[in-house]
Amino acid sequence: MRTALDDDYLTIGQAADLLHVNKSTIRRWIAQDRLPAYRVGPRRVALKRADLARLITPVGAAVARGGVGSLGAGSVRCPTREEQERGLAAIEDLRRLHQELDAKYGRRLSTPSWELLEIARDERCQQLR
Repeated sequence: MRTALDDDYLTIGQAADLLHVNKSTIRRWIAQDRLPAYRVGPRRVALKRADLARLITPVGAAVARGGVGSLGAGSVRCPTREEQERGLAAIEDLRRLHQELDAKYGRRLSTPSWELLEIARDERCQQLR
């Protein structure tokens, strides 16, 4: 009959050394429920070697599941040529709108923030004198 004590347990530090990651990475995996952990007494945390082995998967398998290097949620991909052209056209439209507003309002809307800060600083210095 097998018991829980028959399994090979490791500390967080041992697991981190074994996988060549930082201890904080192991703790984060535990917090994210990616790695089961077992409390041993009031302070010690133990990890099963078999649970660590389940974390190790070939990169090809991770891609198939939507992991490393895939185009799943949160990943970055290059925009298509059409998306690039639409983006450049939008930037050009914004430049034109900016020029129209500058001409209409005499550049009041597009005063650089550093100029506004200098004006405010000068006004405050005058008030303090």
